[in-house]
Amino acid sequence: MPRIITAALAGLLATVFSASALDFNSEAPGSFASSVTEPATVTDLRISGPVDASDLCFIGRTMTALTRLDLSAASIASYSGEAINGLGNYDANTIPTGAFAGTAISEITLPATPGLRIGDAAFAGSAIKELSIPSTVAFIGQGSFSGCKTLEKLTLCGPLPQVPGGFAAQRPSCDAPRPMTHRRPCPRKAPGGRAIVVNPMI
Repeated sequence: MPRIITAALAGLLATVFSASALDFNSEAPGSFASSVTEPATVTDLRISGPVDASDLCFIGRTMTALTRLDLSAASIASYSGEAINGLGNYDANTIPTGAFAGTAISEITLPATPGLRIGDAAFAGSAIKELSIPSTVAFIGQGSFSGCKTLEKLTLCGPLPQVPGGFAAQRPSCDAPRPMTHRRPCPRKAPGGRAIVVNPMI
């Protein structure tokens, strides 16, 4: 009897832990929502392939337990319809305005597509702690990281993207704001081709 109980418990735990992590290979933008049965249980999500604003809206609104989001292998297609900001047209290669605002996401890896744009207030008030912005990012919207009280470091690698209001406007809003950091083009490389992080104050 103890062996049966132990085996059943092990099976239950395996189900719970497997449900918390999801690796989704998208074949078409807009297909994510219909493919996830229990979005509120997912804490770790990796998406590869095309997505659109409706997919990002679904992630931001329904995946309330999500803390880690990896979009490094994803691409964002254009979309016309209902999404984060109501009915409208959403540009390709753009994280829409307010997409992940107020979420529990603490770690995110951005898409590596050239010319990526981060919309206004995209991560405002989220639980993000640290973010490395690849050289492929061309634009960071106003208040993209405003109100992120846990944000300690914002690291840039490559040419400085267009940032309306400058990086001062991206500082967390809290009683004792933590210093945010950035770096300009990364001339130095660590072994294996990875850039060495340097943290000059803004």
